[in-house]
Amino acid sequence: MLVAVFGPWLTPYDFLSQNLDARNLTPSWAHWMGTDDLGRDVLSRVIYGARTALIVAVTVTAIAVAIGVILGAIAGFYGGAFDRGMMWVTDMTMSVPQLLLVVVINASLKQPISLWMEARYMATETRSGGTPNWSTSCWSSARWR
Repeated sequence: MLVAVFGPWLTPYDFLSQNLDARNLTPSWAHWMGTDDLGRDVLSRVIYGARTALIVAVTVTAIAVAIGVILGAIAGFYGGAFDRGMMWVTDMTMSVPQLLLVVVINASLKQPISLWMEARYMATETRSGGTPNWSTSCWSSARWR
């Protein structure tokens, strides 16, 4: 958690900057985990990935706790049919194997999410001037002219 929180101060390199002269380097003192096929430092990318994973984990846990507390309080207060209904839904949810559920969700949402991400990426490109951002910073302006 500390690495994820203090990641920007710990990373030795920018996680997006590319150095094609340093592609696919093995681990060394300069790049502790090596570099990828675009010359980006793998350690810096892992540290920034930990930040994203931590944010997702905390958010999902907070949402699950909020829903669980609310539904549990309602079921405990009213009891009876609502309590039995909530327990039935819980039993049905718990009976589905998690790996099977992940595979089904992945298969059904992979294409829509990929298309959405590609649309977001294409929306950030500034081919005709404007302030370059992370998606276009690696391209020279001469390429688009």
